[in-house]
Amino acid sequence: MMSINETDNGNEQEGISPYQMFLMYIRSPKTVKEYTDKFNKFFNFLINNLGETEFNMDDTETKYFIFYNKAKNNINWLNSCLHKYIQFQKNRVNEKKLSGATFANYFKAIKKFCYANELEVKWDRILIGAPIKNRAAKDRPYKIDEIKKIMKYGDRRIKFIVLIMATSGMRIEGFEYLRYGNIMPIERDGKVVAAKIKIYEGDPEEYNSFITPETFFAIQDWMNYRKKYGENINENSYIVRDLWDTTSREGSARGFATCPKKLEYKSIISILNRALWSQGLRTKLSPGKHRHPFQAAHGFRKFFFSQCQLGGMSILDCNKLTNHSNGINDSYYKPTDEDLLKSYLKVVDHLTIEEEYKLEKKLAILGDKQNENETLIKIKLLEKDDEIKIMKEQINKMNQKFEKFDQVFSMIQQNPLLAQIKSEVLTAV
Repeated sequence: MMSINETDNGNEQEGISPYQMFLMYIRSPKTVKEYTDKFNKFFNFLINNLGETEFNMDDTETKYFIFYNKAKNNINWLNSCLHKYIQFQKNRVNEKKLSGATFANYFKAIKKFCYANELEVKWDRILIGAPIKNRAAKDRPYKIDEIKKIMKYGDRRIKFIVLIMATSGMRIEGFEYLRYGNIMPIERDGKVVAAKIKIYEGDPEEYNSFITPETFFAIQDWMNYRKKYGENINENSYIVRDLWDTTSREGSARGFATCPKKLEYKSIISILNRALWSQGLRTKLSPGKHRHPFQAAHGFRKFFFSQCQLGGMSILDCNKLTNHSNGINDSYYKPTDEDLLKSYLKVVDHLTIEEEYKLEKKLAILGDKQNENETLIKIKLLEKDDEIKIMKEQINKMNQKFEKFDQVFSMIQQNPLLAQIKSEVLTAV
């Protein structure tokens, strides 16, 4: 494969192909997948719409090299292709097959490739007629009843997959990084109240969020199930793996229990889509419609964000737990994990799906209330005891006074002349 310097174009990066140069300017493996997927759509447009059949090949580096060479030697060809591609995507926006917000994503990869390989493109002029971004996407979050329905799908992996995304806000691509050691339970008074989850470990986008007790125990059930069939579970075990034949500890054509294979996020999307169609939450779109009411994976992220907001979590903390930017506040707002945990614990009930976990929490609250009431009753009884004691003392004093008055009356009865003496003198006798 030829490298850039062999084209004698003055590029100083000797021995690096245009494709490798492109990859060097992308930080995240997740972004590499997104950008290469979008670039392949551009290649398909060149082949199918513009008749550029030389890009119809499987060798990735050669394909990018041909594109680079044609663009470098004929910038007018590149500009023409880009103008036509923009018009093609604008037509899709007008037909409501593509949103204005998504439109720009189809050009990010091409812009990055041009920048990395020093191809001078006047993007401001080319994109001047780009559609205006929608203020907000029209798709909605999942409803709790819909999430419950998905969790009943036959694949036992679907439950913890759904719960992790719905209660942490994690994107589905995060499963490619997620290992057992990235999930750490948090206990209070001997009970798991949440679990910390490290997302995109080792990636520049690494960050922390939390999951509910319900989610944590669903993961535990899945890992114990794997251990039961002989898998060596440790902190490096990936959370999502392939299935195996449960009738044989040695495995079958389906896979081996003792030899787990990590699933790519696209395979996880397939599992999710199968569940949606099987459970009747995805049906054929009616004529004229191009979008379902909620996105298959991103709908869980929207559920998380919406429920946190309904539960009273601040927008700053919501953004921190979903790895969104807080703008200029990123430089000033630096909450600790403990601060974020306190904020998260306030919304755990809003993120809990199954009623049994909500009921357990309610029973715990009722138990606390009962203990609190019993304590109050004891305090009140002690107060009553003190009041009774004081009243008894007051009664004793009154009785003592009455006894003295009885003595005075007896003395007066015996000697009537004593009635002319002041009562104070007599009672003092």
